[in-house]
Amino acid sequence: LKPFKLPMQLFGAALASSLFCLLFGGTLKDAVVGIFVGIISYLCSIFLGKYKISYFIVDFFCCGVATFLALLSAPCRQCRLHNNRNSHAVRSRGCHNQCLTRFPHRRHVIGRRQVDRSVCHSHSVGTGCRSGVETLVVHRRYFLMNFLFSFIVGALSCVGFCLIINCPRRSIVAASIVGGLGWTTYQYLLATGSTKAMSAFIASCLVALLSDFSSRKFKESAIVFIIPGILPLVPGAGMYYTMRELINSNYDKAAATAQTTFFIAGAIALALLMMGSFIKVITSIIHKIK
Repeated sequence: LKPFKLPMQLFGAALASSLFCLLFGGTLKDAVVGIFVGIISYLCSIFLGKYKISYFIVDFFCCGVATFLALLSAPCRQCRLHNNRNSHAVRSRGCHNQCLTRFPHRRHVIGRRQVDRSVCHSHSVGTGCRSGVETLVVHRRYFLMNFLFSFIVGALSCVGFCLIINCPRRSIVAASIVGGLGWTTYQYLLATGSTKAMSAFIASCLVALLSDFSSRKFKESAIVFIIPGILPLVPGAGMYYTMRELINSNYDKAAATAQTTFFIAGAIALALLMMGSFIKVITSIIHKIK
């Protein structure tokens, strides 16, 4: 296949990095910073790739550059110290840009008759929360809009990965839809109370199934759809948080994060292997029947 030109590859890197900021709770300002971080990191990988350096050194250097730029973009030192994805907000004196998570109502369960303060506008006027059916309708409306946002951003981020790894042009749309559905399924299962490992397992099964169907439809290898579709589920953030806790000498948190990360990665690998074997068995049975 003819590779994409450098401007398209840079566009893909910027698109993937900026949208990943939104996927993991960042703001629009974080997404703008992610554009520059993604472009600079990808340019570094291209520059080092010309000298036939090992992939380990290239990845190590590019991750270091991305981390350095991300730390520089933090609004203040207090925000960098409290850079925790699970925190609702970090407010400190001298910090003009509050590190607020984008959608705190993701943690709520479908059907719960309580609405977060970010959802219920009556808190701002001091009249108390809505109650009854109206509260439930408002919550479900925001719940559905949250999943629509997850699907759109997840699909567009997969488009960026397709441009980076040089997917066939006619399969980009299908691969992005597969990735968007996989990420939305993962978010839905998390919101309904499933564990991260189980959510990643079911979402990976769906990605593998849709990738096999797309490969037969477009006469391409299934890996063309699996790689961009599975990337949003890869626990890269868990690896980062594990190393951060180790550096900060928080060994208990590091062990817990590493365990969760290992389970998620194992669930993804097991789902792809199991679905691949299952599809082969079903296909062979159908051929024998015919």
